[in-house]
Amino acid sequence: KLHRTRIKMANKSEIAGQYMKLRMAKDNDGVLALCSDDIVFESSKDGTKKGKTEFGAYLNATEPQGTWQDPVENADGTVTIKGSVSFMWIPVSVAAVFTFDADNRIVKITLGRS
Repeated sequence: KLHRTRIKMANKSEIAGQYMKLRMAKDNDGVLALCSDDIVFESSKDGTKKGKTEFGAYLNATEPQGTWQDPVENADGTVTIKGSVSFMWIPVSVAAVFTFDADNRIVKITLGRS
């Protein structure tokens, strides 16, 4: 007799939080698994990366950094994670904003000062 298990889809805040945990652990394959094929990453410091190939190359070439707070879901369906990174040894307040598709895959990440 087969038992069907319902897999509860994680909510957007959980997915964004998982992204950040994987990113900080340098699990770039895990990060990319959360993203759509046409992911767009926009960083005020590092420019724009489009698609999993370009974004994956960026992840591999760029050390993760910072301390990050818990994700907060916004009224428009995006999720924001605020954090602090060091720029030339000076702490800078930043925010990562995650946008999702209908299947709760990350389609866009915008990283900049908050």
